[in-house]
Amino acid sequence: MLYVPNAESYACVVVQNAETIRAYKTVPSYNTSSEYTDFFVQSHYMSKEGVQNFSRYGELPQCLSTEKITSDFYYRNDMPDILIMFTIFCLFCFVLPLKIFVRLFRRYQ
Repeated sequence: MLYVPNAESYACVVVQNAETIRAYKTVPSYNTSSEYTDFFVQSHYMSKEGVQNFSRYGELPQCLSTEKITSDFYYRNDMPDILIMFTIFCLFCFVLPLKIFVRLFRRYQ
């Protein structure tokens, strides 16, 4: 499965290269313009929007099947990075203040 943020709002998804996924809002056709969003997989799915023109002399992109695309969060490529940051956040926001709180009240007993 290929993770695309808000996959249901795009009509056509194409893998540009190993680092970029391009999602079109409408299915590209000859002599039209299509709005697209590029998602950069290795950069935590940062995105860039643009418009691409298709002439009758060029080739249209081959859209991926909707069965291969998901917007399920667990298919993200950067899930280990997210889990590491979540763990560090929990340590500093919950465990460390709890330890300080327990030590402060232990002295006054």
